[in-house]
Formats: sequence, structure tokens, C-alpha cells
Amino acid sequence: MCIGATAARALKTVLQGILLSSEGEKLNSMNLLLYMAPIAVILLLPATIFMEDNVVGITIELAKKDILVPYYRYLKVSL
Repeated sequence: MCIGATAARALKTVLQGILLSSEGEKLNSMNLLLYMAPIAVILLLPATIFMEDNVVGITIELAKKDILVPYYRYLKVSL
């Protein structure tokens, strides 16, 4: 698992370097974040749902008990 994480981090760093230094299209760091964030969500959300035991069910149960739980989650994600 650690080797896979290290390889993924290295791939991300190389990809960022290529995108930021491209002669044809110059990207700043905020535009790069705009392009990389959806890809990260697409890759990490299924892994999180698979690895965390019943995370969706727990979240739904908490939301039934306290109506503000979804808003707390959105606030946490936005930070």
C-alpha cells in the first residue's frame, strides 16, 4: 500500500511539472487545482467507500438524528 501511494504521489508530481511548464498552454497553480480536483474525487471516493466500513449508512443515520450533519460535512469539505 505504501509503495502504491508513493508511486501515485510521484506520478502526480511529474504530471504537475509537465502541465505547469508546458510551452503551449501556461497553467497557474489555481487552474491546475481546478483540473486535478475532480480527478482526485473520482479516484478517492470509491476507495473511501470501499475501505471505510458502512460509511454511507453511518452518515445517513447521523443525518436522520441531526439535520445539520450534511451541512457540517459540506463545511468540512470546503475548508
